[in-house]
Amino acid sequence: MDIISTLSDDLLLKILSELPTKYVVASTILSKRWKNLWTMVQKFDFDDNFELEPSNYGSFLKCVNRSMVFHKAPVLETLKFKVGPCCSYEDITTWITIGMVRGVRELDIRHCNADFKDKKHSLIKLPNSLYTYEKLEVLKLSYAVILDVPIDVCLPSLKSLHLVRVVFKSNQSHRRPLSGLSCS
Repeated sequence: MDIISTLSDDLLLKILSELPTKYVVASTILSKRWKNLWTMVQKFDFDDNFELEPSNYGSFLKCVNRSMVFHKAPVLETLKFKVGPCCSYEDITTWITIGMVRGVRELDIRHCNADFKDKKHSLIKLPNSLYTYEKLEVLKLSYAVILDVPIDVCLPSLKSLHLVRVVFKSNQSHRRPLSGLSCS
């Protein structure tokens, strides 16, 4: 018997939480015990390697959607996405919405495009529902994310906000995330 099989489920989940999600899901082939263990991982880390080919992005999309649907942990602590130009508003909105339903506490989105000159495809907008999500504690947004922050922003649990090379839709938008920290 191998040593890893003797570890407790809690320790295995901790180990799996540190891996990219595609490897976590791949672990299901190791044994019957591991088949459903991945569904209890509290951290998802998805990386499409800034895919430029829509056909390759399709398999990434399928992996993310299946992982999000089959997830069974009571809380999804961390949800990370590193996505490229193929990622659409609809995709990111769906994933963020599922994450909110699963009680996500930390959201990290890195969006990169090889050609930032093509503004239509280089910026990704976030759903308005994110700006009123009460359980969010950490929000990290990086590269080519456009922030169209609504007036009624309310993020009472937000403890940490990381913005790296984001674009604000208007001059007023950059003040709104901070004003929403003490909403009534």
